Amino acid sequence: LASRGICTISAFVYLTSLILFPGLPFALQCCPLKVAQLGIHRLVLSPLAIGSLINLLIGILVFVQIGAQFERQFGTIGFFFLFNLLNLVANLSFTLSSLLLAPLFPDIGLLS
Repeated sequence: LASRGICTISAFVYLTSLILFPGLPFALQCCPLKVAQLGIHRLVLSPLAIGSLINLLIGILVFVQIGAQFERQFGTIGFFFLFNLLNLVANLSFTLSSLLLAPLFPDIGLLS
């Protein structure tokens, strides 16, 4: 249930961004500089930032199969909690490492 719900919300956000709000995926991406400027919502909503139709289709095909296995193993609420926890930890790690490494490697553009 949770894995199908996440896929449905991702498809809805992609179609909405395609039709109504073309800049929506960029507003949801986890950009370290925007997070540092109190764009905290990006830490949680970044999995919904789908860039293309092929990205959406492959994500749904893979996530439904793997998500269903984890959902059977941990239960719907446990899987949803685990999904959000791993998402938050990954985005926080990415943001903090980018902010710490940006002064050491200015040419890479870690904050953009």
